[in-house]
Amino acid sequence: MTCDEACAGILREIGGEPGDTDHRAHVATCPTCAQYRREADQVWRRLGTAVEPCPPRRNVVDPGRRKRTPSAITAAAAALIAASSVVVWATRPPPPAIPARQDADEELRRRVLRVAQEEKERVAEFEKKLTEAEQGRVEARALLDAGKASEAAARAEELLRSFPKVRLAVLDPAAMEHRAALARNVLREIALTAQIQLLKAKPAPEDAAGLEERAEVEIRLYNRLRETLRERESLKDEGPRPKKDPAVEVGGAEPSLQKETLDKVRSIKITISMQNAPLSTVVKYVREISGLGLVLMAPGDAPVTLELSDVSLEAAMEYLTRQANTKWEVDRFGIIVVSPAKK
Repeated sequence: MTCDEACAGILREIGGEPGDTDHRAHVATCPTCAQYRREADQVWRRLGTAVEPCPPRRNVVDPGRRKRTPSAITAAAAALIAASSVVVWATRPPPPAIPARQDADEELRRRVLRVAQEEKERVAEFEKKLTEAEQGRVEARALLDAGKASEAAARAEELLRSFPKVRLAVLDPAAMEHRAALARNVLREIALTAQIQLLKAKPAPEDAAGLEERAEVEIRLYNRLRETLRERESLKDEGPRPKKDPAVEVGGAEPSLQKETLDKVRSIKITISMQNAPLSTVVKYVREISGLGLVLMAPGDAPVTLELSDVSLEAAMEYLTRQANTKWEVDRFGIIVVSPAKK
């Protein structure tokens, strides 16, 4: 059925004639004819309020015969056919340009295929690097099992810092994302286990603040290790998860404790005013206002004079240690260590 035939059926049905299933089925699937039906209904309602019923009149020529007067419905239907045909068809949009839409769909399909091909190439490179990371994980585990905690920690930390990453929008990342998450989780577990062993092997700090800081670091490492093991169990139980977001990042580097502390040292602003204060007093002040772990491994009686306002903690540490003939560094546990400068 054509749109013209459907519209004629719409007008007949609104005028009171019984409709047919063919034109109704056409209207249900044709947006243009459905809009025509809505506008025709609107014209019918407006005409229904404007036309008043006409009282019956006798024929003045033949009083004995009563002539039937057209009802309001019939009059309105006739007006409806004329009015709605003019109004609706005058405003009816031109038929859609099918070839143009097909061209747009074809262009979209080509773009999706092009993106998919680019992602396949990136995935191939990502899988190559992921395989290298998994091989490095095996090496780090072997070092840890052999009692070489320092080498195992260094290897695992290096792999976490350089862990590969890929962003996908078309291809399904579920299996690869699960594999990468497991590999990174095991590397983190190796690094944390080795760090705990190294921390226990370090000489104990001489001051109470250093001992307290060391205990806090050990607790933090154990908590992260437990969380890592819980995460691995969840990954194994859940398996690859379906893609939820339009674009997904798989893998990615994981910052070390050392980098996290260094970023804070560079971002924290500090104001300090000290006149010939002992180094230990200044270190205690910096520890309190920054909230970072700071251990003094040098004599604490060296005098320090500082007048600094709203400078980075990194700059403050440079001035502080230079005056006291010491140096500062952030160790692998994220602790700021102040120790004697090398001569």
